[in-house]
Amino acid sequence: MSLESHLADLLHGHTSTPPTPFASNIVSRAKVKHATPGRVIFELPVEEDMLNGMDVVHGAVYALLIDTLTSICLLSHPSHPPPGTTVSLNLTYMSPASLGETLQVLTDVVRVGGRVAVIQAEVRTLDGGRDADDESGDNEVLTKKEGDSAKAKKEGKVCVKGMHVKYLVGRGPRL
Repeated sequence: MSLESHLADLLHGHTSTPPTPFASNIVSRAKVKHATPGRVIFELPVEEDMLNGMDVVHGAVYALLIDTLTSICLLSHPSHPPPGTTVSLNLTYMSPASLGETLQVLTDVVRVGGRVAVIQAEVRTLDGGRDADDESGDNEVLTKKEGDSAKAKKEGKVCVKGMHVKYLVGRGPRL
């Protein structure tokens, strides 16, 4: 089974722990577009149940996506870290997304240590953006890694940047 297929199965609830109805309703729309060990790109459409009273994606939806999708990204890491629990989830909201836009969620494992892992994420729109090959640097996709051929179709605005710190259950020495 390919890494992308394995992650897609995890994403769509083919595990022993079913996601909550709220989470599965939104997260199940995400599709794995590209995966390499420790780096996964997801895409999903913005739909009505994701919007707040101002008709833009609710901040809690971004938190749900970043929490869940960075956890799935962590499972792709070559060190095969055990499941964990969130220690810290930090989000910086930068620009709203609206109904009909497509979100791209770029996730990247920054570090897997003895007790914690750090995963970063960036949520951006694909619609109305510029060519992904534009090297101006003002719309950089996370950290470029050598040999990473994944590129966005069209990069729009950056909506949210996030950092997720997870405690790795049963790993490393007790303090």
